[in-house]
Amino acid sequence: MSSPRFRHQPRKSINDFLSENIPNQIIYKCLKDNVGLSAPTILDAFNNAYSICIEVIANPDLHTARSENFKNAFSINQDSLLANSIAFALLSFHEKAPILSRFLNNLKDLLYRQFEDIFQPLLIATSALTPILKNSVSFLPPSYVAETPIISPDKQYISIPKLMQGTKDLPKSDAMTVLSFLRRNLLEAYGDWGEVLAMEIDRVSRLPESAPTISRYRIAKDHQTTFVKLLKIICQTHIFETTDGKHVSNFEDFIRDIASFLNTDIKNPSSLLAASRRTENFMAIFDTIHDYALDYYTKEDALDQKRANNQSRFRQGEIF
Repeated sequence: MSSPRFRHQPRKSINDFLSENIPNQIIYKCLKDNVGLSAPTILDAFNNAYSICIEVIANPDLHTARSENFKNAFSINQDSLLANSIAFALLSFHEKAPILSRFLNNLKDLLYRQFEDIFQPLLIATSALTPILKNSVSFLPPSYVAETPIISPDKQYISIPKLMQGTKDLPKSDAMTVLSFLRRNLLEAYGDWGEVLAMEIDRVSRLPESAPTISRYRIAKDHQTTFVKLLKIICQTHIFETTDGKHVSNFEDFIRDIASFLNTDIKNPSSLLAASRRTENFMAIFDTIHDYALDYYTKEDALDQKRANNQSRFRQGEIF
């Protein structure tokens, strides 16, 4: 039932809403750019949201009491969820927001639970911009609200809407990284540390199990020079590369990293390599490796021949 003190004349075009105030423009752009809803869909939701706002503002105590049952609500109509999402955003800019904090937090929990993909961009936009707009009040409880920072005239910064808009041109993974970073910082700025912690737990839970940073092995004490010689030559075959796909160009860093993983500290690989080149047995280790490789190779050939001979003898003894 509509409140006798308030009336809402349904708007006939989206431009009627956009010409009224900045919050309407913010909500529309957020839904249009980030969620991809059509103008007619947003227009219908706007009209329904205005009616919801009028009802809530007319009797905040009643609607706050009713909101306690939101936690038990299931399978609400999508159109209703969209209208309530816009109502939530509109009320976040309203002067009556402080007395609606309980209602809005209950509504926020419901919308997060059933309509997160569309509601989340609205929550980010409104929580970021309500302290900035003159005469607007954040829907968040007082403990969440932080003072608007004073930005020095010479400090460079990017507006939140522009940053969100810019993610549209990024690959999905990069866009998610930027938006998650933005969301985290907004939540930190407004004191919602419980949500920040939940995000961090979710992020960590999705990470693959990391390999140990230290090996169970080490380079034998008397073979550090041999290790450096081998790795130097192996690097020239380009079987190692950096994580971004480039050839190893800094040999010393490469050796130090590998040696560190193998619980060995090699401070100056180039010195060890230069000293080894002045000896007569520089090639000895490579000759030894060649002998081992040849022995392994020929043994495998002999083994294959033995298997072939055995299979031949087996086939000769078969009945069919």
